[in-house]
Amino acid sequence: MAEMPASRWSAWFSGCAGLNKGCSARTVRRRRVLVVQLRVFDTHEQLQSRADDWNDLWRRSETALPTGQAEPLLVWLRHFAAELPFRALVVEDHERLVAALPLIGRRGAGVLPIAASAGNQWSSAGELLLDREADVDGAADLLCEGLRALPWPLAWFRGARGSSRAWHLLVERFGQAGMPARRQAMFQVGQVCLPDDFADMERAWSGNHRRHLRKAARRVEAAGGCDLQIYRDLSPAEVEPLVRTGFEMEHRGWKGVAGGSVLASDAILTFFFEQARALAAAGNLRLLFLSHRGQPIAFEYGLAAKGHYFSLKVAYDEAFARFSPGQLLRYRFFEDQSRRAPGTIVDFMGPLSDATGKWVNHVDDVDALMLGTWPRIGGAVIAAMGVARRARNQWRAFRAEGPSVGTAAPLPAH
Repeated sequence: MAEMPASRWSAWFSGCAGLNKGCSARTVRRRRVLVVQLRVFDTHEQLQSRADDWNDLWRRSETALPTGQAEPLLVWLRHFAAELPFRALVVEDHERLVAALPLIGRRGAGVLPIAASAGNQWSSAGELLLDREADVDGAADLLCEGLRALPWPLAWFRGARGSSRAWHLLVERFGQAGMPARRQAMFQVGQVCLPDDFADMERAWSGNHRRHLRKAARRVEAAGGCDLQIYRDLSPAEVEPLVRTGFEMEHRGWKGVAGGSVLASDAILTFFFEQARALAAAGNLRLLFLSHRGQPIAFEYGLAAKGHYFSLKVAYDEAFARFSPGQLLRYRFFEDQSRRAPGTIVDFMGPLSDATGKWVNHVDDVDALMLGTWPRIGGAVIAAMGVARRARNQWRAFRAEGPSVGTAAPLPAH
């Protein structure tokens, strides 16, 4: 397909407003009598009206993150992107959704208008969804067509998993169309695959980790013991007091002192209440509490779906730090989950750290993807970012090593 000037792309996109009235943007092929077509949702209400279809696609997709479902995504949009432009590129096979990509419009570095993935430091939200049983090449081609028609010169997706076949396919098809693309490593996230025999997992840990856990267990048992409560089947009405109790622990610690706890902001707390209710309604919420003499001393806000468990928020009461309550909570939970559902993949969500690295037996890459939706402008920005990144890395290396010091030349003889 010949390159189209940005002005014509903008005009083409404006013409896609009819998609919201049921018109197809583009039909790429006919299989039997079914038509594969692209639609664009540009209001939250349109997403809400197709929530059941969206969630059915999420179930057929490779992604296991429950926040990719319609209701958690809508909660995030209402709280963090209510005033931002919204687009969802949706591919249908007849009336069955086979691909979806939610986007918000914002300004990168406060200047450049970009299309961005939903999600922030508080929570992931929205995922690239691709039906594994559909014509994935045709669906990816249509998503690329939709990206190229966006009114933003650059699409920037932070948090794309390296293990995701859907993201690899989208970037591959985008590049095959001659469009500029860049993948930039962000961090690695730790994962644990829970075995049938929990003892096998314990033997794989370092000796220091095993000794630390045994010492913590002896200390807490000598002081009266501890109990693990796992809330798996909460109704939405039961969520709020438990979530508040967990985040009160976080607020009493260093995050509360620094003003970065959930309870430091009424708006953020309200977001988590609403998200937790939506996840509980779908059966994906897990709230974990470790209690000592009836008092909660550690907490985890987790998500579960498709054989995965995601650790989204953790907290512990620093007054009981001598018991290593956060580590004991994980130990008890992994032991219980290994017995109930062996093969569960636990995902720590954030960057690999000393606290999580003790447990992991696998890592996944987390990347930022930049796609030049307007080739000239977007491509220039991507190229400039690559140059800036290389210069920054060279400067850091120079500062770390210091300037080379040569041997002083001998003074001339007189």
